[in-house]
Parts: sequence; structure tokens; C-alpha cells
Amino acid sequence: MTEAIVTHLKEHGFSEYEAKAYVALVGLARGTAREVCEISGVPQGRIYTVLRALADRGFV
Repeated sequence: MTEAIVTHLKEHGFSEYEAKAYVALVGLARGTAREVCEISGVPQGRIYTVLRALADRGFV
């Protein structure tokens, strides 16, 4: 199910990492960057950039 959601989000302009982080955040409802990183599989070195991009677009 998660992969289908990630694929759908990518079809709507999300990058792979943005989609994975967004799905993780929705599942958590609230979490730290570390938690999102661990759940989503987004590399630790990229998580802040990805979360900032989601925030800039109003998703976080």
C-alpha cells in the first residue's frame, strides 16, 4: 500500500524522497527528523532538505 501511495505522490510532482518522507509524516502525525528518516528510508544527509522542501510547498 505504501509503495502505491509513493507512486501516486510522484505522479503529482513529489520527488521519491519527498513522497517517502510525507508518507512517514502522515503515519506519525508528529515526529522528529530522525524518526522520519528512520521510517521513510530517506538518507540522514538529505532529510532536512527534503523536509524543508515539503514545508516550502505547504505540506508540512
